[in-house]
Formats: sequence, structure tokens, C-alpha cells
Amino acid sequence: MYLRYQPDIAELQLSRIQASSAQTYKTGANHFKTFLVQQGVTMLDLLNSSPTDLHNVAACFVTYLSFLTARNTTTPIDSKVINGYLTHVVHLLINNGVIDSADQFRCPSTSRLVAAIV
Repeated sequence: MYLRYQPDIAELQLSRIQASSAQTYKTGANHFKTFLVQQGVTMLDLLNSSPTDLHNVAACFVTYLSFLTARNTTTPIDSKVINGYLTHVVHLLINNGVIDSADQFRCPSTSRLVAAIV
């Protein structure tokens, strides 16, 4: 059923997110897609994952992001950027039918992990 509505969902997404925000959301989503490829995981794998597995993916993604640097610098990206990227990923996962709400990806331990990044 999701595949049948996927074009409508994508169209709704485009009409609800301003063009400037769409580019920002794309950045976090692209980092996540790169992370998945490096881990040998697909979106279909996530679709079949348990809530605990999804929370573990989120924690691993936060750890992955903590090693990235800001564009054209050697400065690691900060926790605010990482938190924003998590929001982008939640948006991506909801739009791809993997999750229905943010708490299915974000959890208290992931929030603590983000907060611990300086």
C-alpha cells in the first residue's frame, strides 16, 4: 500500500517544506544514506527492524556524525548540528514509511549521547 501512495507522500512533503529547508533536510538525509551504505544496511532493512534495532542505529549514527568535521575545517560538527541531522533523518524515515513518529528513532539514550558531545 505504501508504494501506491509514495508519490503523493513525496508531493506533500515538497509542498510542506520550503525550498531552503528542503536543502537543509537533504544534508542530514545524505549523511544518513552514506552511513547506511558504509554499514551495508538498506532502507528495507530498517523497515524490518525492531524498535530496539532502530534506536541502536540512531546511536551509531550519532557516533558516526561525531567524527565528521564542519565543511572546509578540521572542527568536529557540534551537538546542535547533529541534533538537526537527526531531525532530518526522522523526516526521511517517516516519509519512507519506516517509522511513524520521531520517538521510534530517537530515544532518551540517543538524546543523552547527543548532549554529551561538546
